[in-house]
Amino acid sequence: MALALLIAAGGGIALVFVLTAKDEGPPPDLQRQRGGSEMPSVVRPPSSGPLEVAGAHGTNVFTPRSATATIDEGEEVPYGALLVWCARFDAITDDRFRVEDVRVIMNDKPLTREDLGKHVVIPPQTRPEHIGDLLSGAMGRRASGIRAATALFEGGRDLETASKISMQGGVTVHLRDPRDPDRKGKIECESMQVELDHGRIVQGSTEGPVSITTADGVIRGRGLSFVTETGVLRIDHDISGALKDLQLGDRTGLPASLTAKGPLLYRPKSAPDNREALRPVGSFEVENDVVIEQGAYAIGGQKLKVRTRKGRPAIESLDLEGAVTVTAPEGVFAGGLVTWTQADGERARLVLSGAPVKATLKDAARALPGIGAQGDLDLSTDGEIVFDGVDLPEGEERKISIGPAVTMTSHDGARVDARSVQISLRHVASNRADKPAADTELYPVKVVLDGRVRGQGSTGSFSCGKLEYERTIATDGRPTRDRVTLSQGPVLRYLPSSAGADAEDGDTGRVRDLLSGNGPLQLRAENTITVALDPLRTGPIEAEARGAVRMQRFDPEDPDLERGRLGAEEIDLVLVERFAPDLDAVGVRVKTTRRARRAAARRDVRLWVPDRIEGQGDVLIWDGDAGDLRLMRPVAKPALVVVTDGEGRKQTLRAPSLLYRQATRVVEATGGVLATVKMPTIAYGGGRSKESVETEVRAAAVTAWLNTPGQGSGLVELLAQGDVTAKQESGAGIGCDLLRVDLIRDETVVRGRPARLDFVRVENGKLLKEWVIAPSMVSANGEAMLGGPVQARLHSSSKGLAMKVAGERREAARPNTMISIDIVAEQDLCLSEARLQARGPAVITQGDPSEDGFRLNGERIVLFLKKPESDDGSPTKRFAALRALDVTRAVVKGAVSFVSPELEGKGDVIEFDRDEKVITLYRHRGNAALLWQGQWQIPRPRFDLHLRDPDNPRVISTLSPPDRGNR
Repeated sequence: MALALLIAAGGGIALVFVLTAKDEGPPPDLQRQRGGSEMPSVVRPPSSGPLEVAGAHGTNVFTPRSATATIDEGEEVPYGALLVWCARFDAITDDRFRVEDVRVIMNDKPLTREDLGKHVVIPPQTRPEHIGDLLSGAMGRRASGIRAATALFEGGRDLETASKISMQGGVTVHLRDPRDPDRKGKIECESMQVELDHGRIVQGSTEGPVSITTADGVIRGRGLSFVTETGVLRIDHDISGALKDLQLGDRTGLPASLTAKGPLLYRPKSAPDNREALRPVGSFEVENDVVIEQGAYAIGGQKLKVRTRKGRPAIESLDLEGAVTVTAPEGVFAGGLVTWTQADGERARLVLSGAPVKATLKDAARALPGIGAQGDLDLSTDGEIVFDGVDLPEGEERKISIGPAVTMTSHDGARVDARSVQISLRHVASNRADKPAADTELYPVKVVLDGRVRGQGSTGSFSCGKLEYERTIATDGRPTRDRVTLSQGPVLRYLPSSAGADAEDGDTGRVRDLLSGNGPLQLRAENTITVALDPLRTGPIEAEARGAVRMQRFDPEDPDLERGRLGAEEIDLVLVERFAPDLDAVGVRVKTTRRARRAAARRDVRLWVPDRIEGQGDVLIWDGDAGDLRLMRPVAKPALVVVTDGEGRKQTLRAPSLLYRQATRVVEATGGVLATVKMPTIAYGGGRSKESVETEVRAAAVTAWLNTPGQGSGLVELLAQGDVTAKQESGAGIGCDLLRVDLIRDETVVRGRPARLDFVRVENGKLLKEWVIAPSMVSANGEAMLGGPVQARLHSSSKGLAMKVAGERREAARPNTMISIDIVAEQDLCLSEARLQARGPAVITQGDPSEDGFRLNGERIVLFLKKPESDDGSPTKRFAALRALDVTRAVVKGAVSFVSPELEGKGDVIEFDRDEKVITLYRHRGNAALLWQGQWQIPRPRFDLHLRDPDNPRVISTLSPPDRGNR
């Protein structure tokens, strides 16, 4: 970098005189030399002697000074070390001499013959008046040199004898590095005074303005002084300069400017010699209101110290201390000390330290993930801020390291704390509205926060051990994706905006409220949480959580009240932000809500919505647009969903795959289902209880419809298909291929293989098993229709059957017990509160017809049942279990036959009337047959058996049957 060369170049003034004082060749003569050859003499005043020189003068005086050097393989050669010319020489007194328009060329000591060939030489035939122009043309371009308008020698006529030289009317020193021709410098001032001791420059100074210029920049000031022995150079005040090779971050090509009140003090590492003066190694200091500016970048402080070295860049390090500020387009940094270093072959580094170090980053709060921060970002640390690669070209990343103990706050109240922060910066196309489309901005493309990271803002908070933010940039410089990864026990909490957001409806116990509600949403994981989002926030937010993940939704009014929880080893979310304006007493605010458009959870999935739904599985998939939730566990223990209704009753479904359609409140279970639900008894018809009992259903697939909130019972309809078995805690059970129960319409549909319905009756502490077998069963509003062929076993009391009226005397001597009744119907069987009808042919059998039972056959059998009456006279109630058959009247038609110990009969119609104690048997054509108490009656079309008087039963036969329409 140029700054060291420019400052050290001030020592080049001394170099001119140092070279003249360190003569390594023969004594001065009046000869021009060319490669060591003799040249004609030129007018020169005598060098010494007792002659009187006062008043002597000359014009176009050329005095070359030779020296010797050893080159290549030890060859010793002479060379022109100094070429001195002046336009006029005047001796004022014996010890004061005036030289006008003096010009000096300094040839560097050669190391090779090639170096020797590059020296400036004056051809022998050159006229003296032309030599000055030749020397001026070579200054700085081919060799170092000096030019002054006038020079006053005091104490002697040359360097060996003079004690003081005063140069006036403009002094210019040209410097050129022999090992690097591109390193050139120029020192300009109005006047300069130097003091000498036996031909050596001791010190020099000027009170006027001075400038030091190279191709890399310029340094200006007032009051220059230097000491040759120590190499110390000082510029007293009004320091300014332009440094082209110093890169603070600006990429416009503008030079860096330096200003300070002064002084500027340069100290070399060692005193300069003939060669090393142009390769300075040392340090310089600038004090009081020091400012280095470059474009929009600036560094300010009170004391600047620069250490220089050989080679390039010339600056090894730079320290600026005392109320240091660093200003950049990205913000302002402040501390006690800023250090700039650049190791050989490495990129430049700038370190800002001092407790505390503070910074304000413009519009950087938007880079903080998930907490809704806006505006500028204030940063402070008790450690340091390190800028790496500040000299990198625009297309490459620059890094900033901050720490330890970092705190970042935004002007809208957001705050982030971490042990350390690392930021990678890159120029990207600006996406800000106030920037031109082609403009770029230095943006943090990667941010790493490490060590107890904590952040909170208006729309969220987070905590973790480490946070990494990365922005993906397209080839055209356009940002395409932001990615934030929180690791080491991360917790991420999204909040609705302070303005709030209206709930979609009044229900707070839904899966949609957990994943898409308007309350705070929190993600917690053991390993990582990764959030990917569009830089302009126009697309959805993608979140991935890994390692014992727990997602929670809290109540909008009470942020500590949990409204739902989802746990798994892995959870993926696609979140959609919704913004809506809201006008309140403060003004217009923007409501912000986040809902899950899609969600997926894997491994050990657990879902919980209080008082509403629970679920377990290996895979969960949520479609927020449709409101569908799928739980799956294809192997081992099946997936589980537990739905709780408004009365606290739980409906449980276990299956490899469970789908909950929240819009229609339907749960679909497939792949082999075990469902435990609350539903009324599935007994066959009349007397069926409305009270829900726990029912276990196994099937290939089960679909459950649930009530909308606030409408009572949770389960309103159940459909089970494929190898269905159902058991109730009441003892009822069913096996079929299809079971459909509609609790709203009070309908049950069963189809099967054939289907078998088992239930248990409890009478006086005894369990009585009953069953119905039929290919199909339909029950609605207390009536059941069973498609044939049907088999059924029911029970009745021994004294509650009209068909046993003939054996009433025998039954009177026995206790009233429960007896089983078997029914077979080929066509169908209908049961209701009022009757039982079997169509067939149909057969009803009770016990052993030859001893104490009966068998009744017919094409159609109708049993009329007695309606139960409540004790308090209120309308009939449904019992907790199906009541026993209490048959008051029975009518059998078509190919009738009846067999019992007391009575046998055949005909077209038979009727039993238990209340009237009458049995009627008849045929419409022909005669009926009747056996009463072991005696066949004479065949007649009709028989009436009157049993009201058990001691005097009567059989009345009639020759004509009744009309078809009368019975």
